[in-house]
Amino acid sequence: MRFVKVVLALLLFASVSSAEILSSLNRQDSEGAGVKELSEEYLAARLGISVFGGKSFCAYELLGTALKNGMYIKYIWVTSQEYYLDKGIIKKGMEVSFPVALTARRYCNDLFITGLRYPSEKEGADAVFPEELIAGIKDSSIDTAKLDEEIQSKAREYFKR
Repeated sequence: MRFVKVVLALLLFASVSSAEILSSLNRQDSEGAGVKELSEEYLAARLGISVFGGKSFCAYELLGTALKNGMYIKYIWVTSQEYYLDKGIIKKGMEVSFPVALTARRYCNDLFITGLRYPSEKEGADAVFPEELIAGIKDSSIDTAKLDEEIQSKAREYFKR
């Protein structure tokens, strides 16, 4: 089932636009590479799929960081889950979960996303991620249950309103 979700996600996200500013620019990233905090709202907006007219929520696990030719790169495993209300009950909709390489460049004092890459049929994980991360990505050693719990908590809080 996970493979189907990843393939669907890869097909749907082929046209992600570039040069969009991160919304969380007010504090240094504690995870490394000097990149500002990644906005999960940005990821939900770019990667979330709303099949049932609900709201997508994202969480991610940092896999690694790099700085290459002035470009900040964050390697993350992202899970995006749609939630919607059905007769007052919170229900799950579409979910996607896959590895992403997010690139950003600093312009003046702002950080702009310049690209979002993920493995596809044309470009395997070896072309997107550094060698030291490939094994963890391929054997799915990511704790997606923790990401799911975080997302579910966000959804419950959002739908309380």
